[in-house]
Amino acid sequence: MGKAIRSALEWQNSQASKIPSASIKDCPTKKAPPQSQGMENAFSCYSDAAWNSNSCAGGLGWLCYKPDGTKLLQGSSAHQIIASVLVAEALSLNAAIKAAIAHGAKDLVCFSDSKSLISLISLQGILHDIGVLSRSLSSISFKLVSRNGNVDADSLAKSALFSVSNSPSGIVNDVPS
Repeated sequence: MGKAIRSALEWQNSQASKIPSASIKDCPTKKAPPQSQGMENAFSCYSDAAWNSNSCAGGLGWLCYKPDGTKLLQGSSAHQIIASVLVAEALSLNAAIKAAIAHGAKDLVCFSDSKSLISLISLQGILHDIGVLSRSLSSISFKLVSRNGNVDADSLAKSALFSVSNSPSGIVNDVPS
């Protein structure tokens, strides 16, 4: 996980210098419900971290709730040296998950206010899916192509974005051809 976080931080830092900050816009978010739909028997864990960039010290906190909403446990820890706020957030989530498992949780919904952490975990899941799909092939390779060499795929992506942006419900059915 540490290697993935370091790689994500390197990528994020390289992108920040390429993309003007005015073009970065957060997607609208809704307040997360205490439980996700279809997960009525799931435990809920909330984690957060506080990090001081000057000293690199961090504080971690987490709470876990039983499926009925009663508090199962809470915990916190302090660390003198943590590499970044993202690492602190990941350590806090890791501690929450370990604690929930130690208390018998089998289904878990994790909540964090770190958009970077949730994005990284989601990306890791997508990369895992790509890896699983690639096992179905005799061979696969990945190559970087210039923007000029990727005009057709770019056009399809922009068309899809335009469709969803202009759909009143925000839902557009895609049709593979």
